[in-house]
Amino acid sequence: MFPNWTIVLASIGLVYGLITWSLPFILPEETVASLVREDSVPEYLTTIFFFTSAVAWFLAFVYSRTGSNFGLFRTRRNVAYLALALILLFGAGEEISWGQRILGFETPDFLQENEQEEFTIHNLPFFNTTNIGNLFQMNRMFLYFWFTLGILIPASAMFSERLRRLYVAVGIPLTPLIIGAQFLLLYILSKLYGPLGAVRESYGGRITELRESQEALLFALIAVGVLVDVLVTARQPAPQVAPEGTQVQTTS
Repeated sequence: MFPNWTIVLASIGLVYGLITWSLPFILPEETVASLVREDSVPEYLTTIFFFTSAVAWFLAFVYSRTGSNFGLFRTRRNVAYLALALILLFGAGEEISWGQRILGFETPDFLQENEQEEFTIHNLPFFNTTNIGNLFQMNRMFLYFWFTLGILIPASAMFSERLRRLYVAVGIPLTPLIIGAQFLLLYILSKLYGPLGAVRESYGGRITELRESQEALLFALIAVGVLVDVLVTARQPAPQVAPEGTQVQTTS
């Protein structure tokens, strides 16, 4: 991403995070509690941010000039962008039960055993939050995802030129650490804020819902930043290759 553009995007994420975390200390407890109930503003914002991210990644895939090099085969477009688009689209759909509470359709029998008896996969017994010991609990998988994309990959690329070249060849985006570090900051804040009486009472135990909206915004900011880069590159004329045998004149 362009440095100035990165700072703007990072500032948006930071300001949103600071505002939402400060609400329990500014607004009445009843007002804050009403904001984080089921089908609340943060939940819909999470869906919007996830969907925005999915659309941005898909457009980045469509307009990408550089494909993915997997060694044995290559692709014309960056399939890492397409994979991210599908992952974030899944997150958007799951957040609102794929529109079930809006459209009012019944939960199929094969999904009746999930924690909320809704049309979702992340609430199935294998993935839901009651399965505390499972490393593949959906909340933990989401943590693995943002930690890998936001911190592990860009940090490892910073310290290893070989890894950086590998990421570039495959087409894996390198998240600016000024944005990626905010994922870790939000996670730490959610753990610190949980025991605080004012926060615990106002948010009614829905700290995770609030953090998810902030994380979803960071995903959207990363995707939009990459899309801008891709669109700028796509508008630039392709470099011309001199015909074989042609001598290129140089001036001194």
